[in-house]
Amino acid sequence: MKAKLLKKVFHSQSGLSLVEILVVLAIIALVGGGAAIYISGVFDRQKPKITEQRIKEIEKFILSFKMDQGFIPNSLEDLVTAPESGRDVKNYPENGYMDEDLLKDAWGNPFVYTLTGSKYEIISLGEDGLEGGEDLAADISSRGKRSVE
Repeated sequence: MKAKLLKKVFHSQSGLSLVEILVVLAIIALVGGGAAIYISGVFDRQKPKITEQRIKEIEKFILSFKMDQGFIPNSLEDLVTAPESGRDVKNYPENGYMDEDLLKDAWGNPFVYTLTGSKYEIISLGEDGLEGGEDLAADISSRGKRSVE
């Protein structure tokens, strides 16, 4: 009797069919895809804040450069590697003042740096990389948000 019961338990045909498994996988893919789209949208909305933070970091490096060298750098590249032309720099840090990764905004576009006399401005052209724009495409400046139409 026990043998028949054990045989019945171990040889039963219960389980999920291929169609049921495919339906479950499709539901998981839909939910996962929706979550991925939502998460990427949240990250995109954070890029302006990340860019503003990078601009603030660069400003700290500009101040450090000015304190060490006595003048404002002519370009952002002067913060990564010692300038080869122009004024002489002294005691330039071996690894530069900042990492090269900070030369780009959160969208991967290079910052625009302007220097007029003793005034500088660091600008991100936003998501589209073009001057002007709104929302994520709006320009972000070290002097505040810009909207050049």
